Amino acid sequence: MKMMSAAKLRRAQSRAEEAKLYAKRYIELAQSLTGRLTKPAPQIFVGRKKEEQKTKTLYLAIASARGLCGGYNANVAKKIIAHVNKDNNKENTTAILVGRKAKPTLQKAIGQRLLYTHEDVNRPVPHEAFANALATEMISMFEQEKFDRCILFYNHFESVLTQKVVAHTMIPISAEGSAKNTNAENEQKEITFEPERDILLQNMAPQIIAAQIFEAMLDAFAAEQAARMTAMDNATRNAGELIDELSLRYNRLRQASITTELIEIISGAEAL
Repeated sequence: MKMMSAAKLRRAQSRAEEAKLYAKRYIELAQSLTGRLTKPAPQIFVGRKKEEQKTKTLYLAIASARGLCGGYNANVAKKIIAHVNKDNNKENTTAILVGRKAKPTLQKAIGQRLLYTHEDVNRPVPHEAFANALATEMISMFEQEKFDRCILFYNHFESVLTQKVVAHTMIPISAEGSAKNTNAENEQKEITFEPERDILLQNMAPQIIAAQIFEAMLDAFAAEQAARMTAMDNATRNAGELIDELSLRYNRLRQASITTELIEIISGAEAL
């Protein structure tokens, strides 16, 4: 299993790097467009103006569909639970889980606030079609005011030995830094947009969110393979050490038994 995970990891790393650059460029384009608007940007980009105690928060967690990967899933669940416990507005927090392995821990901690779970979506690898469908679903929930902000949790692949759970605010799509992304040369140019900038942004929203979800899924998938490699390597090493220890104990008991039998035979012969 370690060798299989190693082969999957190499492919997953490559896909994750490509998706990360794609999502980054998409957000930069959206920020640039937002900075050029003459009227307010869509709410999904800048958020709703609400008091903090009335803000509804949705946690979107990406876990694995399979086990045998050490603390990979438990770490995601613990991170979300820690955020929920710190939130002063717990009654307005909900969660959606991608991947079934973190479900028991989350369900036990937050109960009915775990709305539902998308299971087995990463088998055999993450699919872009699912990310697109989930992005459409998220936008629909936002428009129905079921949440005001969405925070994405997933394991970020840093190295084969290190995976770190990160929390990223996915909705609203922040417009911060739009001025930085628009350099002086572009500001001097008159650009014609078709359709209008606000309509273009509205149409881009599902693709930007889908790109972020898909990038997170690929990154988490690479982290999962790395965690499974480490877990299986540790399991193999521990099993080897246990076998050596048991073999030594067996040989000692066997030698003691043989010695006892010899003593009994010699004692019997001397008695005759």
